[in-house]
Amino acid sequence: MKVDILSFTQTMSSLLCTNISLQDALKIESEIESNKKNKRLCLDLLKNIKEGFLLSETMKKYPHFFNAFYISLVSIGEETGSLVSVFEKLALYLKTKKERETKVIQSLLYPAIVLFSAIVVIMIVVFFVFPQMEEIFSVFAHEAEVIKKQILKIKANIFFIFGSFVFIFLAALIIKYLRKKSIKVRFFTDSFLLKIPVIRKIIIINQTTDFAFAMKLLIESHFTFSQSMKQAAQVLSNEKYKLAILSINEEIVKGRSVGECFEQYKLLPSYLNTWIKVSEYNGDVKGVFSQIYDYYSKENTNIVNGIVIILEPLFTILTGLIVLLIISQFVIPIFRLMGEI
Repeated sequence: MKVDILSFTQTMSSLLCTNISLQDALKIESEIESNKKNKRLCLDLLKNIKEGFLLSETMKKYPHFFNAFYISLVSIGEETGSLVSVFEKLALYLKTKKERETKVIQSLLYPAIVLFSAIVVIMIVVFFVFPQMEEIFSVFAHEAEVIKKQILKIKANIFFIFGSFVFIFLAALIIKYLRKKSIKVRFFTDSFLLKIPVIRKIIIINQTTDFAFAMKLLIESHFTFSQSMKQAAQVLSNEKYKLAILSINEEIVKGRSVGECFEQYKLLPSYLNTWIKVSEYNGDVKGVFSQIYDYYSKENTNIVNGIVIILEPLFTILTGLIVLLIISQFVIPIFRLMGEI
């Protein structure tokens, strides 16, 4: 059982809305939490606060749970006395992201079961059916050697296919591990993903949604545009997109036009760049980022719905291909061998 930051944030938001103190809220949450790690986290945060530390300072000790954006907003809430509002907004943000992720995971559940079932069938064929077939055909002494070679060939084909799946799975695990250890690997893999047309669109829409939401909250909290850009970049998971935002911020600090700085990065969508220019003309930065967030939030929802619609027939076809593969590599060759006896 891992720490559930969404649950922690929602509970804190609900408790703080009742106008109790931060310490009382943490104490009550530690008592009502069913998640043991969440309970432990609440007690640790409470202990540090009683020792005189701010909540935001204490959260920095848990970078795996609270990112820089989360901590920045909590720090703002402490400075302005608006912790209740901050936790409400963070709860909404985390809930929206969780719902999108859950929808995608649920749509992948069926194909994952299909793939697992296919692997189980292949393993049964290789380790249980083939040994039985070898024993059956071994009674035909004059054909036994030829049959054995044919069965070994079939086995080799199945092991090659299975080995390919294992290789891809292990490669994915290694890449995931290296991404955690090296920013260069993260940047390389993120840049590569942005070169794949469909995946590029999904990533850019997702990252722009998170960026716009973070900017909206930070500007509402009276951060300057430049400070908001720097903090909002910490929300982004794609290193190339994050680098673009940080580079733009550096140019803005030097005094360049905000619209021109955004426009020079072709990675960023034209809709975002257009509304950034609008904000320069009308001065309504908060309203502009609300507009951008609303637009890309809907785009994100449409993409998730599209993925769900596409995946079911796609993996139905995949199931059929797996069945055909098993028939072509096992059933047909066995019948051919039986015909040769």
